[in-house]
Amino acid sequence: MNADLISSVLESHGGYRLASQPLRIHDIDFSGDFDAVLQGPDDERGLVLVLDATSLSLWTIQRRLTAVLSALTRTGSMRPVTVVLITTGDLEYSTAADFGALCRVIVIPAESNPHERLRTLLRLRLKLPGEQAVETADAVLREELGDGVTDPFVNALIEAARKGRSEVERIVREQIDRVAESPMREGERP
Repeated sequence: MNADLISSVLESHGGYRLASQPLRIHDIDFSGDFDAVLQGPDDERGLVLVLDATSLSLWTIQRRLTAVLSALTRTGSMRPVTVVLITTGDLEYSTAADFGALCRVIVIPAESNPHERLRTLLRLRLKLPGEQAVETADAVLREELGDGVTDPFVNALIEAARKGRSEVERIVREQIDRVAESPMREGERP
């Protein structure tokens, strides 16, 4: 099994797409560090890094993961990152847990069926042909609110939620400050 097969499964059944190579985060070039880089699912910006770890030391794997995740953190990125490790056998539980502290890790033994393994581990997004994919939280929220959302504050909150908690808190604080500073007319409610 190789990274091309994993990429093919994720593209054809998971709504993922290959990201442009080499992987660049801000001013750092990660060419050659990963065998495949995908984005998704669908129009989401999740990052999937595929690494054939069959001939790599645990230290090398950890160094590569730490470097990419540190670069993303420095840019303020809130992108979810998943690493798919192709191994000659299952990693020890403690090793997988160590990598899992850095990001989501999916370990796929080289001799296993990648479609079945990925389908089990990414079951919310990976669908068989003809099945309906689970909607994203953003799509569900837009459906609940309707297409006619014109309130700038609501739209700002939705956009901020994609960037993370601190951005939502900033937007809420700004709105509170705006309301607190604006003069109120008698009988008017904020």
